[in-house]
Amino acid sequence: MRSRVRASFPAPAGSARVNGVALRAGDGAAIRDEDVVRVEAGEDAELILVDTRE
Repeated sequence: MRSRVRASFPAPAGSARVNGVALRAGDGAAIRDEDVVRVEAGEDAELILVDTRE
């Protein structure tokens, strides 16, 4: 059985899309129970992925 993703995804600068959801500087995304996380970086994006699996 594959492990499902649980993560926090703060975006300190620029813009991006995470699984189709737009993020701008200062936004963040909580990701739970996803099989795949797709990240599309926009302008000068800085992103941090924090793995929160137990």
